[in-house]
Amino acid sequence: MGSVNIWNIRASFVSRAALVATLAMGLMPGRGWSAGPVINPYAYPTPPGVENAAVYFELHNDSSEPLVLTGATADGVGSVQIHRHQQTSGMMGMRPQAQVELGAGETVSFAPGAYHLMLLGLVRPLYTGESVRLQLQFAGDETLSVTAPVIELGSQPGGMGHGSMRHGMGDGEH
Repeated sequence: MGSVNIWNIRASFVSRAALVATLAMGLMPGRGWSAGPVINPYAYPTPPGVENAAVYFELHNDSSEPLVLTGATADGVGSVQIHRHQQTSGMMGMRPQAQVELGAGETVSFAPGAYHLMLLGLVRPLYTGESVRLQLQFAGDETLSVTAPVIELGSQPGGMGHGSMRHGMGDGEH
């Protein structure tokens, strides 16, 4: 499989010019827009003593090639796993997933009760108003920097997505 073309993987409403401007500005938080394939990332706060949390978002593939999410890392977390809620023998449970493949033009929702990124081994609680910095990893040695704001429990994200695609992982920044 070839590398992912950043011109084809973007939120459908972001023009190429806006994508270039966004990448050039370093994706300042609080802009209220999405760049790249991740739309509206967010996490909920955790109570003290809770060592796990989840990150939710929509992942969109606007290219003509498959996009395969293979993993992630996050600041201040022991590990990150792709999980999916599944019913097995009448019981709902979370199951780790090795990867999530999106076909051309497909959007997959990472939401409560569905796919999500499980943050395991938090070094401290997540508080409303903070952010979780992640590096999503894709097949073809692609990474995507994402900032997921921690929003009030029960609220919905409001266009606060931030992401920038970086080619290759050999530069030590992940």
